[in-house]
Amino acid sequence: MIKRNVIFIAAAVIAAAGGSVGPGAMAVWAAEQSEEAVPAVPQPGWNESSGRWYWQENDGSIHHGWLTDSGRTYYIDEDGFMVTGWKEIEGDWYYFHLDGAMNLGELMLDNGCYQFSVNGALASASWAPDTGGGAYEAGCYDDAAQELLDLLNEEKKDRYFDVHPDREDEYDGDMHRQYDRYAGFTMNMELNKAAGRRLDAASEHGYTAEAIPGREP
Repeated sequence: MIKRNVIFIAAAVIAAAGGSVGPGAMAVWAAEQSEEAVPAVPQPGWNESSGRWYWQENDGSIHHGWLTDSGRTYYIDEDGFMVTGWKEIEGDWYYFHLDGAMNLGELMLDNGCYQFSVNGALASASWAPDTGGGAYEAGCYDDAAQELLDLLNEEKKDRYFDVHPDREDEYDGDMHRQYDRYAGFTMNMELNKAAGRRLDAASEHGYTAEAIPGREP
């Protein structure tokens, strides 16, 4: 998880393989079987255990890490199970659908709108267009950082509609004009990382407790 989100989030948001059957299809197959069916012996590829999916290699070992199967990308955690939902991997955040496949392209979840890089890493997040702005789930923050982001976004929303009180009423569904375009802040992962690096450098070189390198205390 991104460390010390609470310290730098305000600055960040404002500065703005193989042809086997995937777990989704396997779940459908399993649901069609008789309740009295004998549990299958694990085979190479996808297998299910207590409602969770894992990948068994040809030699019987359990796969860990990234996995590409039938053109889709999955991630197997340290316990050997397929990941779903948000997951931080080596400093980047990814979203895996309920069938385990990594998201590619724009994603809409509740009132959040998420953009991803070509390799599937989260690039930015904002509120879904024309939903009124304000708070939304960033996807990559801990509870404290998310709470701060929510407060910032709600304040930005209130200020925006104080200045433009009729903007929502004037909206006629024309997708070429987003009535709440400035009613919140966009979360940008590159800015988050840059803020994190600066914070780490400041901590390393003594920019804490009012101590500035090169100056007498």
